[in-house]
Amino acid sequence: EIEHKPYNLSNNELKEIGEKMVSMRKDMPLDIGKPPRDISKHHAGFKAVEWRNWIIHYSIPLLIKYLPERYIKGWAFFVKAVKLCLNWTITNENLIEIEENLKKFYHHYESSYYEFEVEQISTCRICYHYLLHVTECIKFLGPCWCYWQFPMERICGMLLPLVKSKIKPYENLANNISLMNCMSHIPYVPDLKHILIEEDNEKKWSSNQ
Repeated sequence: EIEHKPYNLSNNELKEIGEKMVSMRKDMPLDIGKPPRDISKHHAGFKAVEWRNWIIHYSIPLLIKYLPERYIKGWAFFVKAVKLCLNWTITNENLIEIEENLKKFYHHYESSYYEFEVEQISTCRICYHYLLHVTECIKFLGPCWCYWQFPMERICGMLLPLVKSKIKPYENLANNISLMNCMSHIPYVPDLKHILIEEDNEKKWSSNQ
């Protein structure tokens, strides 16, 4: 059964990995961004940036103790490809390297996880096939930063608090976005400042400040 394959982590192993992620928070460089959360508890709510950091920073060091060497080596192909895809500038040489690593990972996954066994067909998710088209997308659309979902996640976090109506949430959201857009123009229209902000309510600064 798939549950008993050597690439499956036990609950205790996953818990250990999560605890290690939490313990390293205080030593994380600021350049990496948000400190990692316990993957055993919060993986369902991981944002794109957290999965990115898991792949390129944490996965290999934390998994090497628990998985056989061939699975780590196979996973390393994917990690290397992801790192290259995250570059702001991607050269033709990078594209060749990305494609080679994704193909190696794909074949590794096919032989080590699916193992060409009909009983294990559930491991053949469509997302793995999509990996074979990544370089093609980069050729047509440019580097991944041009269309990745990090900005959209930020926008979603900004939009949710704008919904105040339970009866007409979409209309309410559209109205509040329009209002925000109008308000953003106020600094560029000096005459409106005196209409919207009473002079007595403006903050006064002493000559020493």
